[in-house]
Amino acid sequence: MVDANLAKKILHLGKNLAPDRFPVPSPEVKDDWAIALNRELPDAVWRDAVLVWATELVGDRMCTPRDILNAARIAVQRWESTPAGKAELERFRAVRLEEKYRRMLGPAYRPGAVPPRDLAEIEPPNDRDFEELKRRLAEARKR
Repeated sequence: MVDANLAKKILHLGKNLAPDRFPVPSPEVKDDWAIALNRELPDAVWRDAVLVWATELVGDRMCTPRDILNAARIAVQRWESTPAGKAELERFRAVRLEEKYRRMLGPAYRPGAVPPRDLAEIEPPNDRDFEELKRRLAEARKR
């Protein structure tokens, strides 16, 4: 769920950019949008999502949370395509993963316990792995 203050910022920005296509950011609407925008993304990605929607995707109807979620996917893809954006997303994800481990492990948590996401440390699959997978699938189908 998005923080209610962030939902308010999203609604205000949208209302400023497309006044006749965004709902009035009342407290009820703000809270409902906070629930509906159930993704964890950096605040700047949400800002970019509103900009994408208002400048590229706006149509003849009011904006819905689904429209902003779709625009957020586009914004994330754009961030992923630049080194700075990709690094920022990775930092955000690493922090979120650390928080998740902290909640899951409680007192047993140790800082830095989260496995690194460095792709260089992950071995690429080899042909033998695929052959083994095919063999196991064939055996499972025979049963």
